[in-house]
Amino acid sequence: MGADKVGLDGKGRMSIRITLPLPPSDNDIYTTIILRKGKKMIPRRQLTTEARAYKTKVKQEVAGLFLTSTVEFQKNVQYTCLIRVFFAKVYNLGWPKKAKTRYKKEDAQDRIKLATDAVSEAIDVDDSHHFLTIISKDEDKDDPRLEVTIREREPMDGKD
Repeated sequence: MGADKVGLDGKGRMSIRITLPLPPSDNDIYTTIILRKGKKMIPRRQLTTEARAYKTKVKQEVAGLFLTSTVEFQKNVQYTCLIRVFFAKVYNLGWPKKAKTRYKKEDAQDRIKLATDAVSEAIDVDDSHHFLTIISKDEDKDDPRLEVTIREREPMDGKD
């Protein structure tokens, strides 16, 4: 595993690579509060306290990477987002006799929204610029984490 870094990669593409702790599940990052406007009750979704704290920590870590960098991410450029999600366990120990499935119900896709939003905000490039996102799920019992890489997407067929 390489070190966290930001800058131009070996092909001259702007890139950031950062290792982050596992965020809360996407199912647990929002809460609904009720705002009162006169007699109207208006529901509003907002990040939970835990999700806000995680997002703030990620943005601070990304900002720290930029302290020694002289390059920045450009807007209106297509980016590739590579995400490796490492869970403490991905296999059910009792399979096939006691467990119904070989794999634990750990959904990698439910663990990326908060982290990718925080990184995208920190580099000042909205995640609508992610034209290719690849998510992989792995096991590391000693170090559950996310490894996020965002880099400029290579032109297809030589076209920009």
